[in-house]
Amino acid sequence: NLWEENPSMLEGPVENYIYSLSNLINASIRAEKHEEAERVLEKFRALPEKFPDTISDNSRVFIFYSHSVHEISYNMMRHRLKELEGSISRISSSMAEYENNISMYQRIILYYFLSTGNFMLEKFDQCVFWNSKIFNLEKSDLSEDYQCYARIIQLISFYELGYFDSLEYALRSAYHFFSKRKKLYRFEKIIQQYLRRSFRLKSEKEFLAMLEEMKYEIDLLADDSYEKNAFDAFDIRPWIISKLKGVSIHEAALTVQSETKLMQDAGKRKR
Repeated sequence: NLWEENPSMLEGPVENYIYSLSNLINASIRAEKHEEAERVLEKFRALPEKFPDTISDNSRVFIFYSHSVHEISYNMMRHRLKELEGSISRISSSMAEYENNISMYQRIILYYFLSTGNFMLEKFDQCVFWNSKIFNLEKSDLSEDYQCYARIIQLISFYELGYFDSLEYALRSAYHFFSKRKKLYRFEKIIQQYLRRSFRLKSEKEFLAMLEEMKYEIDLLADDSYEKNAFDAFDIRPWIISKLKGVSIHEAALTVQSETKLMQDAGKRKR
């Protein structure tokens, strides 16, 4: 409001206003203020048209990157599959214009969100495509958490696509990556433990039994305030439930969301 009620402040460089709007989108999404989030997302997307002479090329790149991540995140949170698919399509078609000008740190994050969006849509070939872009970047410890979860999504995608030759190599690569991590959430340690165990599985029955155990252990962490950061980045439970119950990942994600809300409400009443 301070910026918008004082137009003279926007006559020069508008970078601070851009960052303010980006932060407001993030806050609105996290606070689940949906009308506010949608209003500010649209305002943010229109900035280059509103200030064609004052927005720098770098700011245009940032707007593309930030709006893309926020839009995918918002549509996933609202479980709006049609809008999510449209967002990913628009972003993908614009990547050629912006991709090489986005910093490596931001590129990893954007590739990751494109992967997770496609994961919810069960477009596993696209998950492989965007994850491979992360892995093909020069070795870096930037956005290590996103690199970690991208490897998990890659494993699941290979499994779903039936790429079992690639899966064996990816399993060992992922396990090696986890082993070198200096900071591991308990969530990640559980996944690492079951990755190691998966090397010895002989049948689908053993696989499903392993998933049951894995889900039980992960469920125990769901209310942990520290572990919540890992769940925010990638929650593997919808996929596990989808395999155990034979439903879509989207349906399973709605179940997890509903159960999480019930737990949170119960926790508030208890306090």
